[in-house]
Amino acid sequence: MSDVPGALTPSDLRRQSTPGQLAVRGDTVVYTLRHAVDSTVDGSERIELWTVPFAGGEARALTHGPGRDSCPRIDPAGTRVAFLRSIGDAPAQIWLVDLPGSDARAVADFPRGVQDVAWSPDGASLIALAEDADSPRIIRSPGLPGDRSPTAIRLTTIDWRADGEPDGGLRLHPRHLHRVPVTGGVPVRLTSGAWSASRPRVDSSGRVYFLADLRADSDLDPTPQVHRIDPDGTGMRAMTALAGGVVRYHVTGQRLRVLGHTTAGRPDAEPARWLDVPIAATRNSVDTAEYDDILEPDSLWTGVLGDETDLHEWNLELDDCAELTTVSRDGSTVPVDAATGEVLAEGAGRGVICGALATDGGRRVAVLAMGRSAGSGAAPAGESSAGAVAGPAGWAPDLYALDGVAPRRLTSHGAWLNGHRQPDWQRREFPGPAGPIAAFIVEPPGGMRCRATILDLHGGPTGQWGVVPPVEAILLAGAGYRVVLPNIRGSIDRGPDWVAALGGAWGRADVADVLAVLDGLVEGSLADEDRIGVMGLSYGGFLVQYLLGVTNRFAAAVAENGVSNQVFAWAASDLGPSYNRSANLGDPLTADGARALWDASPLKNVAQIRTPLLLLQGGDDRTCPAADNEQLFVALRALHRDVEYVIYPEESHLMQATGRPDRRIDRHERVIAWFDTHLAVAGAR
Repeated sequence: MSDVPGALTPSDLRRQSTPGQLAVRGDTVVYTLRHAVDSTVDGSERIELWTVPFAGGEARALTHGPGRDSCPRIDPAGTRVAFLRSIGDAPAQIWLVDLPGSDARAVADFPRGVQDVAWSPDGASLIALAEDADSPRIIRSPGLPGDRSPTAIRLTTIDWRADGEPDGGLRLHPRHLHRVPVTGGVPVRLTSGAWSASRPRVDSSGRVYFLADLRADSDLDPTPQVHRIDPDGTGMRAMTALAGGVVRYHVTGQRLRVLGHTTAGRPDAEPARWLDVPIAATRNSVDTAEYDDILEPDSLWTGVLGDETDLHEWNLELDDCAELTTVSRDGSTVPVDAATGEVLAEGAGRGVICGALATDGGRRVAVLAMGRSAGSGAAPAGESSAGAVAGPAGWAPDLYALDGVAPRRLTSHGAWLNGHRQPDWQRREFPGPAGPIAAFIVEPPGGMRCRATILDLHGGPTGQWGVVPPVEAILLAGAGYRVVLPNIRGSIDRGPDWVAALGGAWGRADVADVLAVLDGLVEGSLADEDRIGVMGLSYGGFLVQYLLGVTNRFAAAVAENGVSNQVFAWAASDLGPSYNRSANLGDPLTADGARALWDASPLKNVAQIRTPLLLLQGGDDRTCPAADNEQLFVALRALHRDVEYVIYPEESHLMQATGRPDRRIDRHERVIAWFDTHLAVAGAR
């Protein structure tokens, strides 16, 4: 499918191998490695545990088998690893493997599986986060067999959907904490209630911390706080009271390190604050005035990966098991030590994207994608970065030790990219209505003349394109296209003010910025006015759809898991009304609110859409559900427009990262074929 010899093609993704979640204890580093089972497109994929010495040495597999392993946790003595394993369609359970290696063994069997796990300080037990077997939402008639679907589902709150969850994205069962004896025995329940816990952590005295929102209306405005219980499950108390809730936390000594929002209302308009919270054993409330900022955000954006970069296809997704926070600026996402607040990997300049971080004392290990060679910094406007990294493998995530001026590579899993030609890669700025707009440009390898130019719009909108190109852009460049990745208003690359500038102006400020970039590309001879494509995922998918209704400057478009009807999405998305508040979009509960949402809906202008449009949709997407984008598809079909709608069954919102390999490859091939059909001109080189 590639028109450039040696360029990366979708079929090459069958060989993709990517490290993910991390744990470190002493000289032992344990991590997950995701890879296809073999070179055939059979839909199979495996996630195993691997290990590598912190000092350096050979990386090797620690677990084997047909399962998908996750959440590695090394015990306090450094002799065993607890982890979660799911086999086939069965839910994940806790397993143990001895170090340096042994046959893995199951520890407990929870009917609906385990979602997270943590060691007790003595290594005698594990704290398991597990779904309750029963749920007040599930109605079963007397005598109904347990393997039959329920009689009914009764809902009184709106938090029953969660994208990426089993059962088609439904979350009907509360999640609670249990103490599991390592040597066998019956697990002991520690928490209960209609609410759900998450992210269990244990301090040196054995007290258990977790995130939860215990308020009756938490479904309408989720603001989780850190809570603590004694080792036996008694004495529960709140440890934080942040008005906007807690995103991440880390327990260290007598203090909590908390990433969260101290103001309610619009967290999208401000970065999360990284706070130092005292643990007062005799106090029953927390005074937010006593919180101290560990980091001064300034022009940085503080958050967690997964919200910062659209690099899902590198499988550089959020590691929910890691103690990770990051600061972002100018396209980089740099890790921060959760215990100390120290910004790490600065020796790599700004050319870093962080996927996960694990620490043990002074030992720090991270999954990094290196955008440029160490110390090179960000490329000035118009300066190419081609050759700054030794081959495309320099972009693929790998493990690095952060124990010196520059990150020290521990693994070479990015070698699957060796032998492929690297696209040219540069950063430019274009004049915009509210200030310069940064954009990264990916060119076909070898300086060959490109077929056409494609704008790729990131999701979020509080995200950014960064110093590592997405796989999508590399594949399109290999097919002969120039790919432009703009960080328009709403992006985090220039800090809170640039984010807040989008505010509730979806369909206005963002459209103006995209058209300004388009003007700059045409004026700079980087785009042919008659052969420009556009594509985007999530918010980017929304923006693609909206653009097509207000301009005819694009010759072809691809919108993936977008939003066509904001009124519908307010109620149908798993993010619920709280997202509309955080994004300042409003609600349809008044005539003015409904009108504002409709004005920000691509469906409003569907009659003006003439651009050939490919719609891609995860069948089980709960964030931007299929029923939303089907409205645009049906309307365009009724208008006899050139439209195609492709649904990937069972896939969730970020199927680019989590989807079955055959579906991810099919997706890439369809995108390239769509642009080949509608943009490429024979012999245009």
